Amino acid sequence: GDAPMPGGFHMPFFGSSLNVGALVEPLTSQMADYLGVQSGLMIKQVARKSEAAAAGLKAVAVIIRVVPESVATVSDWDRALRSNQGKPVQVTILRDKKQQTLTLQVDSKRRRGALKLEGLAPAGDCPKMA
Repeated sequence: GDAPMPGGFHMPFFGSSLNVGALVEPLTSQMADYLGVQSGLMIKQVARKSEAAAAGLKAVAVIIRVVPESVATVSDWDRALRSNQGKPVQVTILRDKKQQTLTLQVDSKRRRGALKLEGLAPAGDCPKMA
């Protein structure tokens, strides 16, 4: 499951099969009020050469929707990614108080890694990787 972080935030990297390269946390009610949104997820960090970076997601932007669903929690984000695995998805963000819609390619790192390994391994006598 999620690993607790200081301040009560969770990192969805442990035990999750999907990782698009964006570390997110829910907006506080004060931040949501300041930005003029009901809820959303603040992007804390984006990994270089990740799907999130390729889509144009950047730290400090706020994810407010994974079309057609609003996202308010890390669980909402994980669920939206899982339900769109292997597909491009429209993500609405708020950056500099302006809404933008970006296309994020949702992929499974584990699946893509397995495909690469299969391509390198000789067919036949190799044990299956879990």
